[in-house]
Amino acid sequence: MAPCVFNRLPRSAIPIKYEIEIKPCFLSFKFTGTLSLSVSIEEEISEILLNAKDISVSKATFNGIDIEVIEKPEYEQVSFVLGEPLASVLGELKVEYTGIISEKMEGLYRSSYICDEEEHYLLSTHFEATGARQVFPCLDEPEFKSVFSIKLHIPKGKTAISNMPLLSKVEHDENIVAFHFQDTPKMSTYLVAFAVGDLEYTEATDKNGVLVRVYSRKGLLSEQSQGSIALNVACHCLPFYGEYFGIKYPLPKVDLLAVPNMCGGAMENWGLITFRERLLLANPHTLSPATKEAITTVISHEIAHMWFGNLVTMKWWTDLWLKEGFAAWIEYFCSDHCYPEMDIWTHFSYHRLASALRLDALSSSHPIEVEVSNPNEINEIFDTISYCKGASLINMLHGYLGGDMFRSGLSFYLGRYAYANAVTDDLWFALASTCGMDVGSLMRPWTLNTGFPVLSVLLVSINNTSLEVQLSQEQYKLQSKYTQEIKLWPVPITLTCSSKDGKHSFIFKHVLRTASEVVDIPLTWITTTNPDDYLIRANADATGFYHVRYDPKQMNNLLDDMKLGGWSTSSRFVFINDGFALAKAGYISVYDWLILLPKLLENENEYSVWRGVLDGLNTYIKIIIQSSDIPSSLYNSFLLKLVYPVINKLGLIKNCDSLPHNTSMLRSLMLSVAGAEAEDNNVIEEAKRLFEAHRSGKKELPNDLRRAIYTIVVRHGSIDVIQYLMNTYSRTDSPEERHHILLALGAARETNCNGLNDSSSSSPLSDVLHFCLNPKGPIKDQDRVHGLVACSSWSIPARLATWKSITNEWSRITELYGGQFLLPTLLEVKKYFVINTKFVL
Repeated sequence: MAPCVFNRLPRSAIPIKYEIEIKPCFLSFKFTGTLSLSVSIEEEISEILLNAKDISVSKATFNGIDIEVIEKPEYEQVSFVLGEPLASVLGELKVEYTGIISEKMEGLYRSSYICDEEEHYLLSTHFEATGARQVFPCLDEPEFKSVFSIKLHIPKGKTAISNMPLLSKVEHDENIVAFHFQDTPKMSTYLVAFAVGDLEYTEATDKNGVLVRVYSRKGLLSEQSQGSIALNVACHCLPFYGEYFGIKYPLPKVDLLAVPNMCGGAMENWGLITFRERLLLANPHTLSPATKEAITTVISHEIAHMWFGNLVTMKWWTDLWLKEGFAAWIEYFCSDHCYPEMDIWTHFSYHRLASALRLDALSSSHPIEVEVSNPNEINEIFDTISYCKGASLINMLHGYLGGDMFRSGLSFYLGRYAYANAVTDDLWFALASTCGMDVGSLMRPWTLNTGFPVLSVLLVSINNTSLEVQLSQEQYKLQSKYTQEIKLWPVPITLTCSSKDGKHSFIFKHVLRTASEVVDIPLTWITTTNPDDYLIRANADATGFYHVRYDPKQMNNLLDDMKLGGWSTSSRFVFINDGFALAKAGYISVYDWLILLPKLLENENEYSVWRGVLDGLNTYIKIIIQSSDIPSSLYNSFLLKLVYPVINKLGLIKNCDSLPHNTSMLRSLMLSVAGAEAEDNNVIEEAKRLFEAHRSGKKELPNDLRRAIYTIVVRHGSIDVIQYLMNTYSRTDSPEERHHILLALGAARETNCNGLNDSSSSSPLSDVLHFCLNPKGPIKDQDRVHGLVACSSWSIPARLATWKSITNEWSRITELYGGQFLLPTLLEVKKYFVINTKFVL
């Protein structure tokens, strides 16, 4: 099929209300539809132009008169030709049409699953960004908000749900029942949703009386209360956001639906949020801390969209970052407020800030505010930059303005543009109106440009009343020829100035707008002119979107201070993350940095800090070592020296219920690193013992160690272990267990049973790759991508083997994933390729 030639729709016809009736067939996987569109014609026109894709129109009338229909599939449009030019009138367009129920996880599609040894189907919709046009002709752009009335004619015995509560349920005959739903508020087409299938639910009401239901295919919720965690999270998040934004949740209910096959992790359809099963359903008795956190943050993210994205929507996809970046920030803010015992906020720096800094340093990065001319380009910007850099910039602005001022600005923004659309400058205006600062001039250089600065901090002089500190910025560059352009940013800086004895401290805020500036920091407790008696730390609150470098003497003083304790988890994280980034770009010696690491981590017990350290090692040091002649055993020994103090402290076996959330996640991480990566025999043997006890049915694996143990035994076990896990994957109905197994299988070695990596015989990795790519196997299309990425993450030969397998199936993969969020995820397989790299210390 030829690619779509895109044209924006004219603004001459404005939708008022869509009345949509759909009758799906579970045998032919086609549907019939009728549309009644109330429209206001604003300018003189001779045709009404709507978006339509893969639907066939059989009849159309305007104000009761038959009209000509011209389908334009190359433009994904259909023209309804009026009998005469019209202007400044209201009218009703009625359309009869047919469409298809595909498997491509867009539009109206079907997900298959096995229940009682029979194949069943759940029909659901996914309309973001341009899927609505596959189900009904419409003005399929975010700006064209309208009211929607949905009516579904479905087989008797099945259940239908949509954005709004059920208005009526009428039996037409002994086989068909009509589900008619209440009118929606004014909203964009991409937020319309419905689902049909054999569904069950569990429900509760939040403290404000909003009805919350968790839906799934029959047989899941009734087992082990798999919807209880999600229900609890939703009932906490809804009132939090209502209070935080100062606007109550606008709808009478919210449904959370687990979909067996889904291209994204979740979708924020207003009143009917859809999720992958593993991000909504989990047995609370066997739930791992990592899964609990994933469910908590994803639900928090999607419910935030009920206000930021649904109530107020971006005017066009150029401002996609506005809703996604904000939700990616506030999901941590909300989760930390609702569940403080999980200490989730400390993970923001790793999951959002560090990810964004790493990718935005590449020449392939793009601005978060990027012009979109064609919606087919939208999936190219649904990426880490949109989510993570957007979230990081929101966090930086929140830190600079202060929480109260920031919150007031958001409330003003949501109230001003409720049920309407906005652009990025509208948010800056709302924030500026409440804080009195020029927020736009501060933030535009960050959203409209790629990259970020590295900030240099130097104590210049000391007098009786102040410290003079030189602040300098330059673009952080991984390659010397990255760009000839000199970029400067308005950098919000928070400096923490303290006496070395810890008795005095002062916080100084400043915006650096030039390449270099000396600032005068007033202090009342200066007693000496010795520079070593003062500590100056930038970005201590971990909100800045930049790296920081210090002169060697100040760096050593800060290292000593950090080891004394008193620094927050996020402060320690960004300090160490800066060290890796500076070493990677050549600002400091790699060798010196690796020598410092063990000293920095002597008493470190926080999960997010260790995740940052291990990510820095694996995405830089390990990759270069694998591309050089340095024996991997040296790296493994270094790794074990880092992690073994933590393992000794936490122990190999302990009931995870007795450990705090982050400590439990840390233990799993440390054991996985020591056993699967650093190949420590003690950890490997203990993992094998635990696994065999589990396999024989003698003792279940600890919840927090399940994935780590699976990974270790896949990496160091026999082929029968891999086969056992594949069989378990095929049999289990637990979304969490399937996810654990799939990621663990990625650790399979690329060598065959004789230790050879030739193609003459099967290897564990080749068996796993076949398992991931087999279209008739148990892995769903949404999941096979993540299995392939896991296979590529262990070594260069594994990456090459995985990429070869992908390219051999490229035509099928692009047909399946083209135009969806999953294809960019699949391309992560290539991100750690290193060619002709020498390891220079």
